[in-house]
Amino acid sequence: MTTLAEIDTALRRPDLTPLDRASLLLARKRAFMGYQSKQDSTTNPSAFDSPLPEGPKGED
Repeated sequence: MTTLAEIDTALRRPDLTPLDRASLLLARKRAFMGYQSKQDSTTNPSAFDSPLPEGPKGED
């Protein structure tokens, strides 16, 4: 897995094409979100772990 520091270093390269830069920014976002979800899962229960609330009962 690529670290945020490695991605930040790669983003500083002057010869990046717009597509390379966009790919790196997306990878950075994914790496950061993965880091955040690991932090959240240790301190807060995930919203995906709880059952869905019952919706309003409609007449069929």
